Amino acid sequence: MGVARRIIAAALLSGVALVATATPAFADNGDRTVTTNCTPATWQSPATGAAHARITSCKILWGKNIIDGSYWQTVTVVWVDSMTDGDCADLIVSNPVQTSPEQQECSGVPKTYKVSYTQRDAWIKVDLSHGLKDRVAHTTTAPSGY
Repeated sequence: MGVARRIIAAALLSGVALVATATPAFADNGDRTVTTNCTPATWQSPATGAAHARITSCKILWGKNIIDGSYWQTVTVVWVDSMTDGDCADLIVSNPVQTSPEQQECSGVPKTYKVSYTQRDAWIKVDLSHGLKDRVAHTTTAPSGY
């Protein structure tokens, strides 16, 4: 009889309970996230015709922590002044309680803008215009539970 079997047999005969527990490979920090495209993921200003300003990518990371109850969102927008005609492309991101400072892009080179919020928001709105004209805004509603 091997050593391990003798130890188990002795424990069983003496009435000692052997308890084995599994140790998780990693600790769960409670963070849960969902990434959505803004609605729509790309658009331009003005809404039709020649684009003076264009969003080429827009994503929102919706986050929550199931342990401490916190919520957050990170909005990442790639945008460009697609017609360098003296009017810059203007971008504003907002939620029910905050509005980001207006961003400008005037060079015709795509630019990435990222803004984060640290509360639970029902929606995120992204506003695009050129020269503060032809404003086109789209609102994305938070996924269920976020």
